[in-house]
Amino acid sequence: KIPFEIDPFRKHLLLNGLDDIGQTLQHAPKIDSYEARQAQAQWRFDTANDQPLLLQADGQGLVQGQQQLEKLTVDLRGTWRQHQLELSAAVLGNPSPALEVALGLRTGAGTLAQLRSEGQWAADGNGGGRWTGRVAQLTLGPWGGPGDMGTSAPTGAGSVWVDARDLRVEARYDAKDGLTEMQAAAGQARLAEAATLRWDEVRVDMRRALPHFALRADIQPFALAPLLARTQPAMGWQGDLRLAARIDIKAAEKLDADVVFERRDGDLRLAEENANQPFGLSELRLVGSAHDGNWQLAGAFAGKTLGEAAARLSLRTRPEQRWPAADTPIDGLVQAHVANIGVWGSWLPPGWRLSGELRTSASVGGSLGQPSYSGEVRASDVAVRNLLLGVDVRQGEALIRLKGAQAEIERFTLRGGDGVLRVSGKARLDDRAESVLRLEADRFRVLGRVDRQLIASGALDLTVSGDQTRVTGKVRVDEGLFDLSRSDAPSLDDDVTVRQARPSTDEEPPVKTLRPRRSQQVAVEIDLGDRLRVRGRGLDTALGGNLKLGSGATRL
Repeated sequence: KIPFEIDPFRKHLLLNGLDDIGQTLQHAPKIDSYEARQAQAQWRFDTANDQPLLLQADGQGLVQGQQQLEKLTVDLRGTWRQHQLELSAAVLGNPSPALEVALGLRTGAGTLAQLRSEGQWAADGNGGGRWTGRVAQLTLGPWGGPGDMGTSAPTGAGSVWVDARDLRVEARYDAKDGLTEMQAAAGQARLAEAATLRWDEVRVDMRRALPHFALRADIQPFALAPLLARTQPAMGWQGDLRLAARIDIKAAEKLDADVVFERRDGDLRLAEENANQPFGLSELRLVGSAHDGNWQLAGAFAGKTLGEAAARLSLRTRPEQRWPAADTPIDGLVQAHVANIGVWGSWLPPGWRLSGELRTSASVGGSLGQPSYSGEVRASDVAVRNLLLGVDVRQGEALIRLKGAQAEIERFTLRGGDGVLRVSGKARLDDRAESVLRLEADRFRVLGRVDRQLIASGALDLTVSGDQTRVTGKVRVDEGLFDLSRSDAPSLDDDVTVRQARPSTDEEPPVKTLRPRRSQQVAVEIDLGDRLRVRGRGLDTALGGNLKLGSGATRL
């Protein structure tokens, strides 16, 4: 490490008659010592505006206090009146993993910033001044490590995180406080390969404890499906849905803001093994505003295969707060309506059919850190059918109450044949997620096909908490028939052989996605009763007795 103080540098400038720069440093606050693993520099400063100006510096491992630059290269030449600056700086650290995945960013050991600009400096006579100029190019991207000198902009997909060009910038410096004000005229920046941000003007004032800034910008229409596909690769997101946004923010002692994200055109769909159904979106909109400490958030969507939903949320911050805190009171309302849940049938396996109506209305209260809910979820005339398997459940009715951080099933019934299935229980909606359900059947017809009939009574208790699942209960078979002489589908003849091609040894094996391991505990008793028959393949008999299905803390 090579320690050096600023005082010798200041004396050197004064001895060479550079009064303006010396005056600037004379008024500057005491600066802590710098340290560097390696540094070299050459410079020439003349006070006249038209005299040559030169600074070439290269350093590695630069440290001042808690701040550290792994690499810094500066090339400044010209005059005070007109000069060019090229700068390259590398720091350890990368964007957050969520942002890295969503935008498809290529990362390395750290972050590399590169700048090319030209401008003019006008001193104010007090050791400060104003710089105005044009930023020809500003890029942020991955830094590979000590061997990556960053002499040129990175190339390749995901290798440029931010790319801004031809920006008009003005910055003011104070001898005591350093950079105090900055503003940029209308311009644009490209965010990876995902979106383009255009702004009318940006102003930043750093003379206060909380910097004041103003931004009025638009996010140009961008495709949502690629972002979702990267963050949720197993879901099969596809489609041409494009979103756009308008942003207007003024941050002073309080925040004044209006932000709108909305559907511009296109649709989304989930491409799964058994379905590829578009959502049929006609509306998708998120709106946020903040004025005089009053925050309003709202959202709405509508789609043929999803139904309709709308939500609003209000927050009121204290006078001394610019941003909402965890204890900020909230008040809101959520409403949803699906006239026929049969539109969700496209995501079910083949042969399954749904029908019925679903309505949700809930209010939100409490605080931002601990929200509470009050409302209900109603379902009526619900039916689930699969004629191939013999499932025919009808007249489903449900009423779920939302109370605080808990949801309670007040009524949930399904009818199968002449019997009924009742579901009761509750679930927590906060970070201590836990669900407790009880299923009670009274001569409920589970299967009703000619060759497969099963009517059962009994009760099952299901508890899900954290990574543990527990199932207990007793079930009695009231009546049943299984005819083994019938089959569900045609089969191949005995002289047909199916051969599966072996994968090439050059191909990489598919990456397996590991699911979280859960602890499964099962303790269920089944009474086969005296009316369960099995026939076919030479059999025609009754089955009776008791079965016990059980497991310990098996990890699955």
